[in-house]
Amino acid sequence: MVPADRLFKTEARPANAKAMQTDSASRSIIEVEAAQRRAKTERLKQARIAQEASQPVPDAPVKKVAKSRKKD
Repeated sequence: MVPADRLFKTEARPANAKAMQTDSASRSIIEVEAAQRRAKTERLKQARIAQEASQPVPDAPVKKVAKSRKKD
């Protein structure tokens, strides 16, 4: 049996319990989002490297030679 004085009372919590709960929830969400962002960045980097490897290397640009002027 539960004593009558504790029947409808809730246990006393520290004043910052709700803040700690919110903080831990937000930190876990931020960590998950950061991990997803790092994974996406790595995936895009690998795709860019693969695409660059499959394209032929362009030849070096040919510099135009200035025409000499005739002196009159």
